[in-house]
Amino acid sequence: MDIDRAAKRADELRIELGGVPLPVGGVSRHLTVSVGVASWPADGQTFEEVLGRADERLYEAKRRGRNCVVGPRDFLRATAEG
Repeated sequence: MDIDRAAKRADELRIELGGVPLPVGGVSRHLTVSVGVASWPADGQTFEEVLGRADERLYEAKRRGRNCVVGPRDFLRATAEG
């Protein structure tokens, strides 16, 4: 699927997973999910290059406070701002 659709689907999954209560020690907890999205060939020619780009974006999501999806546009905006 294209990168925008992939980022949207990842965000939908993040929201769905966050809505599922998990009982931990008698208390209900909720998951948070951080995702970095990349695509071939825009983000690299090899599997390792694309995975590396997704990993960079994952760490950007974590720097933002977690529980978000970072794709190419989000990553470029963050690096230009910061």
